[in-house]
Amino acid sequence: MRKIIVMLALLFSLFANVRSQESISVSADGGFAIGLPPIYTSSTNEGENFKNMYLETVSYIWNFADSSIKYTIQKMRFHSTNVGENPKLTIQVKKSIMDAFAKGLQKKASESDSYFKESVFSFEGNTGKELQVVFPTHRVVVRVFFVKYTQYSIVANLPKSEPSEAGIGVLNSFRLLTKNEIIDLKTMAAEPKPLPQSPISNKPISDSKDANLKGGVKHIIEEYQESLKRKRELWAEIFYNEQGNLTREIYYENNYPASITVWGFIDGNRVSSFKETNISFDDDPPEMKITQDAEDSFKSLPKDERFTTKFSYKYNADSQLIEKTTTFNNGVVSMRETNSYRENIKEITEYHEYPSTNKYVSKSIHVYNKNGDLQSETQYDYKGSFMYKTTYKYDFDTRGNWIVQRSFDEIKVKGKTISKPTAILLRKIVYYE
Repeated sequence: MRKIIVMLALLFSLFANVRSQESISVSADGGFAIGLPPIYTSSTNEGENFKNMYLETVSYIWNFADSSIKYTIQKMRFHSTNVGENPKLTIQVKKSIMDAFAKGLQKKASESDSYFKESVFSFEGNTGKELQVVFPTHRVVVRVFFVKYTQYSIVANLPKSEPSEAGIGVLNSFRLLTKNEIIDLKTMAAEPKPLPQSPISNKPISDSKDANLKGGVKHIIEEYQESLKRKRELWAEIFYNEQGNLTREIYYENNYPASITVWGFIDGNRVSSFKETNISFDDDPPEMKITQDAEDSFKSLPKDERFTTKFSYKYNADSQLIEKTTTFNNGVVSMRETNSYRENIKEITEYHEYPSTNKYVSKSIHVYNKNGDLQSETQYDYKGSFMYKTTYKYDFDTRGNWIVQRSFDEIKVKGKTISKPTAILLRKIVYYE
């Protein structure tokens, strides 16, 4: 219900900004709203090198079958070819790009002996150009402008008999979505379909007990603080049903959702569906993109589209998890985890089998207190070499669940081992009454 209310409120806000339009198109990927039919006729996505930059161009096109009217929105995002840098788009460079655009249209007008007009156009404080051409058969109105590292071109192709004011009315309805609007739209679009919650599998231990949670935990909000000098950021939201089983997880980056996972049961198996929101903005810091070509080896395998991942569990006589296997919906095993126990110590061995050509093993030693809270974690790489050791300290609520976790890395300084504070994880826990 909350999602529906948010969507209705958002659409009402968008409609209010194009008051005179009977329909509206909203594109979260394009980051805009405009008074045109909600679904555009077609779109294209192209990329090319541009001097010392890379240019990514996405076009959204509306063709009207009963007339010669056509609208196009072209979004051209400039990227630096140097990893980790923003493109060097000075005011002069932007001006020269728009000048070249205008000269190209002016040349077409001159070749057909058509009327051409160029004027200054401003959009949300960004200077651009408005170009009008009256060709022998049709009229074109173009608005071109930059917003940071992106050039927008909004084009109205109209019959010659159609007054330019008609096209300008549509162009005037164009606006950029706010970050919050994009976040809401992409989050709702990424929400996986709910999974069946019954019949449940024969997993003897609930997810909340596996996570060492006490009492009827309903909802956990986690915030992460890398150091006392940094601001807190949303880290995760985790939801449990009254049986203690996970139903939904949201993980955050930069305080907005990065991925959503829903949990359920299918054919007696514990399963989940996962989707990334792919939320990004043109003014985000540039990131290095990593491709996983190894996926190609099993992309063609048949998938069970009802879920993304399947899990199987094995427990010992003391109800301790001794093996967990994670399998993709195409049958490929992603990871297998085995656990061995002695007193308050758990040794975890992870066999990472995805992709299968790069199988490796990592090991860690976890030490717990008498209440089952993690006290220290020692990590080893696939060769068995020591990587790091982290210790933890906690504050607890009245039900015995930790609400503040402080982590410390053990490092050597002048031959002595000291604990260096590294991060704080805070939890707000909502319980079933």
